[in-house]
Amino acid sequence: MFAGKQARCYTERRKTMIGAIGDVISIVDVTAEYFKFAKPDAGQILYESGYDKTLHQEEIQIAVWLHELFGGNIKMLHEDNIGLRPIMNGEENFGS
Repeated sequence: MFAGKQARCYTERRKTMIGAIGDVISIVDVTAEYFKFAKPDAGQILYESGYDKTLHQEEIQIAVWLHELFGGNIKMLHEDNIGLRPIMNGEENFGS
């Protein structure tokens, strides 16, 4: 689904981001570690109440791709006016 041109775009964008940050000591490719523990198609993709599937089709495509590649549970969060909602250990933390 995502290959070729999109992979090159990601690589170029990553180089640009690293250049903007300044000196980077090292970058470690952890892809092999993810694949070692991957269970493709295991788990499920869940949609939070109010999630707009029409508005976020690209996000859904990426979630499906990740799920097919690595597996696991993915929860698609709806937008709200609260702002960023960091998720840690599967729980939402609202500015505590």
